[in-house]
Amino acid sequence: MTAAAGLALGAAALLASGAAAQRTAADAPIAGKPVAPFAIEHDLGAAPVSGVPLEILLTLRPRTPVAAIEMTLSADDGLSIDASDERLAAPAASPDAPAEWRIVVVPLADGVQRLRVYAEADVGGERQGRSVVITLRVGAAAGAVRGAKKSSVPSAAEPGGDGRDDRAADGERIIRLPSSERR
Repeated sequence: MTAAAGLALGAAALLASGAAAQRTAADAPIAGKPVAPFAIEHDLGAAPVSGVPLEILLTLRPRTPVAAIEMTLSADDGLSIDASDERLAAPAASPDAPAEWRIVVVPLADGVQRLRVYAEADVGGERQGRSVVITLRVGAAAGAVRGAKKSSVPSAAEPGGDGRDDRAADGERIIRLPSSERR
């Protein structure tokens, strides 16, 4: 075999393997993190006050039927949660019948307190999960946020806005971003 013939055979093999790799890549599932087909919602029974029990309604609202629901809760040190409320479960939920739980937490201190919620469910035979963080502003922190909402600090989307980040009165960082509608 001549060098030119060997080179031609090598190039043909390389092209064939490249075409096979492209077909395999196109047929492969799209990489990325799947998003569970349910939302975790919450509703506070009242404004959080230090030392006063606060009822929170947690709702797992699925877009498709789900089964074997498990919800795990964890809280900041400044938020007390009953041990029996740290792990919640429901046999199933559907768009017409979401899963709901009422829990009670006690804010132990003023300031920003967080309740972390992680839920998992069987969706089409596979476990999928989603998490949310519920931020409670207790005492003076709640007043500071109300005051910040009334302030006239321009956002980046407004004329004169510079897109910088600001801080609420309690020190929590606020980032203002422009928004636009997709068509």
